[in-house]
Amino acid sequence: MMHKRSRYQAGCLTTENRSNGVDVYIFRWREPVRNGKSMQRKVVLGTVKELTKTQAQKKADEHRQRANAPEPVAPVIAMTLTELVDHYQERELGEACGKAIKVVKAYKYILTNYIVPKWGSLNLQSIKAVTVEDWLRSLAKPTAQKPRFGRCSELPSGTPCVMNCTQTTPSPM
Repeated sequence: MMHKRSRYQAGCLTTENRSNGVDVYIFRWREPVRNGKSMQRKVVLGTVKELTKTQAQKKADEHRQRANAPEPVAPVIAMTLTELVDHYQERELGEACGKAIKVVKAYKYILTNYIVPKWGSLNLQSIKAVTVEDWLRSLAKPTAQKPRFGRCSELPSGTPCVMNCTQTTPSPM
């Protein structure tokens, strides 16, 4: 994978005639867009009567610095998992969510009895996938054990024996 080198945007400072008769200083530059192309941008710095060429150049330098600054990362919202779960229950598990009632009840049960008690007070940024995977592995797996009896006499009272045996356990009287 080739890394595309970021370019320094020098931009250009020009004057432009306006229909009202007053010439203005314009600073133009290119701005990268998400699809890999660039979009031309411009900003009016002021009129020729208000600014000298040097003053316009200083204003253009400010815009040039902004144009060459690294793209700002989206602001991080400090949200706890409990706040996220509350939002999820309100939006995705509400009355008009379109999910079956049993599914909604199961999700709410899991959220309130397992996830929120363990992770609720933590910020979302501090929860890492590896930690969650380890926690999931540590949960006790439910086992559906059937009671095993060695002899018919060990069965609960009144229960018929199904092990090719004709006897039943004696009922207490």
